Amino acid sequence: MLAPVWVRSVPSLSSDLPIEYDTKRNCSLASGNAEFLNNSLRLQADRIYFFSENAKALAEGNVRITTEFLRLLTASGAYWNADKRLESDAFRLEVLGHGVEGKNLKGTTDHLIADKLVIHYNSVQHDASGVHITARKGELHTGEYFELWDAVFHVGVMPVWYTPYYRHDFNESILRWKADCGLVWRDKVHGRYLRNDLLFNLGWSIKPGIMFDYYRKHDFLVGGILEYNGGNRNGFFKAARIYDGDLATYKKSNFRAQNARFFAEWRHQGQLNENTDLLIQTEWIKDKDVIKHFRPDENDATRQHPDNFAELSHRTDNTVTSALVRYRFNHFQHIQERLPELRFNY
Repeated sequence: MLAPVWVRSVPSLSSDLPIEYDTKRNCSLASGNAEFLNNSLRLQADRIYFFSENAKALAEGNVRITTEFLRLLTASGAYWNADKRLESDAFRLEVLGHGVEGKNLKGTTDHLIADKLVIHYNSVQHDASGVHITARKGELHTGEYFELWDAVFHVGVMPVWYTPYYRHDFNESILRWKADCGLVWRDKVHGRYLRNDLLFNLGWSIKPGIMFDYYRKHDFLVGGILEYNGGNRNGFFKAARIYDGDLATYKKSNFRAQNARFFAEWRHQGQLNENTDLLIQTEWIKDKDVIKHFRPDENDATRQHPDNFAELSHRTDNTVTSALVRYRFNHFQHIQERLPELRFNY
């Protein structure tokens, strides 16, 4: 039987000039395009001192450290091979498309801590008109997210938002914008229109947003969005209102509605404990066609017959007990009145 063989990468040091060895300091010196390689880490500099006693690489002059997730630029820095730890003073960093500047960098290649950070969002270099964030202190969890304390959001040179703590996942954006533009081709019902949904990621478990639409034949639709996702609960709330200035189009189809039209909805799903779930769905709309007219992408057959209910269920190893309550918010809708339901399954 063959035993498994574990292959471990051996660190290597190279340079244009011959490598010198200092017996007194017990270190090797590589000068001229010096390079230190170990596994997925690549350290390049004008000069690299490697101390065998503690496996420390001290780099000076045009230092560049490259790993799978980041690229670090600094004037000088140190790397400890044993625990993958590095240190640097002033630095510039590129990680997953974001540019980062700061001072007093410490940590490992997987978890870095630094002071006086500036993060250029979706831009490796400074963009005078772009979005960037400044912070007193920050932690970078490479490949996953970064955490900032005393963070200030800037658009160009203008500060627009402050938060004492901000967490940003690399797979998310600061602003999520969904737009539907009908300014060039006119719609038969609305004329020219522009729909906008903006959702802001401010590092909180709740993400606020706004709805802002323009309809040439009607008016402005204005509303708000709250989206939340925190561990054992998730959901969203959105509501909007429009003063419908043109009802002539709808009179032809015997459509009756007051000028003020609105809709509001809340969807919630969460756990009260390990075995108890809560599901809530609430839709309060002015008339059955308001979503069809102003939010057609969200319209389907169920939206014209909204269902408002709350269900609580509890599970055990052999049984499921649930309680369901239905309620009516929408006066245009005729549904059969029912008492609360209690079900028991085993």
